[in-house]
Amino acid sequence: MTERDLRIHTWGLGIIVVAAVIHHCALFLWYVDDAAITFAYARNLAFGEGLVPFVGGERVEGYSNPAWTFFLVPFAFVGLDLVASVRWIQLLLVIATIGVTYLAAREAMAHLDGDEAPHPLTRHAPLLAPALLAVSAQFSTWTGAGLEIALMDLFMALAIWRSLIEWRTGEWPWSAALWLGVALSRPEAILYAAAAGFCAMVVQFRAGRGLLPTAKWLLTFFLPMGLYQAWRLMYFGWEFPNTYYAKLERRPSFPLLDWQARTWRYTRNFAHNMGWGFFAPIWTLGAMGFRSWRWSAALGVAAVGALVIAAGTSSQRLLLPAVVFAVVVGAWFALDRSRATPRAYVGVLVTALLLVGVSEALQAFWGFVPAALPLPKMVFTVPPYVLVGMALTLFVLSFDDRNVPARSLVLSLCLAAVFFALIAQWDWMKGYRWYAPAVVPGAILFAMGLHHFAMGMAERLGGLFEGPRFERSTVALAVVGMVVLAAIPPNVIETIDRVRNPDPSPRGVLTRARYMQKVERRLHLEERARDLEVDMGGHMYWTDFEMVDIAGLVDVPMGHHKFAPAFIDEYLFREQLPHFVHLHNTWERNSRIKKRPYWRNRGYIEITPYLTGGGEWHGGNHVRRDIVLPKTWPHGGTPVQLDKGTVLHGVHVPSDPPEGGKLYVEVGIAQLDEPGQDDFRLWLVATNGAVVVRWDLDPGYSWIDPTEWMDDEIFHGRYTLRMPESLRAGTYDLGLMVLGADGTMRSPADDPEAVQLDVGTLAVLTPEVALAEAERDRDRSLEQAESGSCKAAEDWWFQARKHQAGNREWRESQDGVVRRAMAECWARKSEGQDRASKVQALIRAREHDHWAPAYRVAARALAGQLYAEGHVARDAEDWEGAYRAFADAVAVDRSWSWARRYAEEARAHRLGLWPKEEDQTAAR
Repeated sequence: MTERDLRIHTWGLGIIVVAAVIHHCALFLWYVDDAAITFAYARNLAFGEGLVPFVGGERVEGYSNPAWTFFLVPFAFVGLDLVASVRWIQLLLVIATIGVTYLAAREAMAHLDGDEAPHPLTRHAPLLAPALLAVSAQFSTWTGAGLEIALMDLFMALAIWRSLIEWRTGEWPWSAALWLGVALSRPEAILYAAAAGFCAMVVQFRAGRGLLPTAKWLLTFFLPMGLYQAWRLMYFGWEFPNTYYAKLERRPSFPLLDWQARTWRYTRNFAHNMGWGFFAPIWTLGAMGFRSWRWSAALGVAAVGALVIAAGTSSQRLLLPAVVFAVVVGAWFALDRSRATPRAYVGVLVTALLLVGVSEALQAFWGFVPAALPLPKMVFTVPPYVLVGMALTLFVLSFDDRNVPARSLVLSLCLAAVFFALIAQWDWMKGYRWYAPAVVPGAILFAMGLHHFAMGMAERLGGLFEGPRFERSTVALAVVGMVVLAAIPPNVIETIDRVRNPDPSPRGVLTRARYMQKVERRLHLEERARDLEVDMGGHMYWTDFEMVDIAGLVDVPMGHHKFAPAFIDEYLFREQLPHFVHLHNTWERNSRIKKRPYWRNRGYIEITPYLTGGGEWHGGNHVRRDIVLPKTWPHGGTPVQLDKGTVLHGVHVPSDPPEGGKLYVEVGIAQLDEPGQDDFRLWLVATNGAVVVRWDLDPGYSWIDPTEWMDDEIFHGRYTLRMPESLRAGTYDLGLMVLGADGTMRSPADDPEAVQLDVGTLAVLTPEVALAEAERDRDRSLEQAESGSCKAAEDWWFQARKHQAGNREWRESQDGVVRRAMAECWARKSEGQDRASKVQALIRAREHDHWAPAYRVAARALAGQLYAEGHVARDAEDWEGAYRAFADAVAVDRSWSWARRYAEEARAHRLGLWPKEEDQTAAR
């Protein structure tokens, strides 16, 4: 490369990088929600929790991109917020990928002219590959989505570059390690590594190096891959990631050669909407080359493919562009044979291109679709066979060009992407994600084809007109410029559409997560909230909920058993009993969860929708009914019968509040179905004669009106009330007023003139005394834990926290020490008890602090014992006993992932969930 060429390439690459960064930054602030699943896993691993979906959770391989997950761990370990930092990491990866793709293209295109002196266009053609990356909407969108594509593309570029160097020099195939990085980026990415390995074998063998380089390649790839797979099987207990079982294992089969199936529609739409299908001759030339007969063959193959696709589309949506393309091909050959009227043929070419543009504009802006031609049904079955045959032909011919072995590599990678897009059938994400891994090899392949196309056009058009302005190099450059410019609009339009209509992001899901956290605080849950959800990313990253994944990605039982009615009844409504459920639309219809008996028997109530960032009300949020309306009132006392069927069970203030702080109070009230009953309001009143303070308490939290309460239910309201400045330290009478919808007081049956119900006294403390009381109760909690009175320790800690109901900082500063003590207490308490009591005690210890030393020792020992008992029962085909033992083992110690595997196998046998006999054999 001359010094002048080096300057051109340096400046050109700089401009391309700037363009790529600008294109990438269109979606700089957006991630798809699934990205936060990876962020949560990486953070949990960095913090020592292991590869778990939430803190203290089971080992579930709920991610499908281990390379990206492990790559992010060091950033989380040093304390970076991955949501804030990954966008910058991705940007650096994009810039690096642009540079490495240029190097790979330069290596790939070094011998395009064979042994001749390189043509000027050939010398500069490597710049086309990074330029096409900068243009690509898939590269822009998916390298910025927070998923693995940014890292995978860099691995792909590095692997292609290194492979081409090794093929030229015969060096040790370290590229296999880079292909390993590609393979660990996505589940299907092993296809790309396999294609690269096959190409390496063929090229090295043809170079006269025998099979030794292939053996080295296989060793370099499979030794670390085998070690990794052995580790992950031991760690997670399953052969495949949980995402496989959730997404693909039970996916309906489809006929691969059914042209009308949605899998082919996905690929057709990608080729058309992104504009790449209109460049069929260029793709074909990139795969075949352009010397000798290859030009004519490439154009003929492209023409046949275009016509077959167009005719095979029911609306003939693409027929006009395909016919015009055939005219272009005819004009091409005519230009080579008739120089008498060159301007007429140039006019044909220009007219053809204009017709294509008009056709596309009519469809895009006015929805015009050409009328269907009467074609036989057989036409609609032909395209898949023709296209598969063409792909195989191009694949074989790509190996025939000894000077350019890169053709076979990049073509194989592109065909692998097409193959996976077909077998994947569809994708819920917009933006043609399945084709994102093909952008790097596709850019190199397209650059090679564009080089050939421009060179051929220069040969035919360069001599048609006189004058230096029409020299062949000028024509070639003009052709390249026009093609690149033609590729820009559909990609820019796609990017704009993604900006305007993005897929759900973690920030969008965060709105719902924050809403449910407010619901959790409003309900004052004492146990960790369990939430049945579908959008895992934002919830896993920003909440401390235990997630029950309706899609099954991070939930082993849901991933394996889906929506089998018997399984849903047992797992959701007896074992998990989620506190919260988000369910509506598609997931409601597909899961049929609302058809199950527990739900039909009013197991959940739908709460108020929340307002999304887009200004819309989002519903489908539910709370378990017995949290709000249990059957009993836990604080005793004599119920007071009021008129119109209202029954007051009591008002309970567990701890005296500080002045200026917050008061925690519980109210138990019921509404019987009697004549005249209607909705009511509650007023809590504190007075000492001189000062009167009133708080408005919302019965049913405005989620379920009193008229909807059942006779055997008691509304157990828990409220944190702000203390006004007028309520100074002292003792106050506490009263409750129950006002009907008409504003009249509901009085006791024995005192119809009563204005309010006397429910006790309220002692307001000074802040210093309240803090001292809280610390005293905390010390009592620690003392009780040390003495083995674990339940008393929990009660005293509850009272301590309610003395400081508004002091979150103090509660959080003390919580770790107290919970560690209670975990140790329950762990010690498990000693010497029967098995069921041991299990419950250790579960309680785990819920307090799963890192407590005493708990970990006791849990490991009991889990091992239960695991052994489970295997004894399993060997005897005692599926009930096996399930109980394995399920208890993983409940006691959640690191026993193999216990979870065997528990689900036993569950499947107990409930009859195996769809086929061979599935039972496979599970064994």
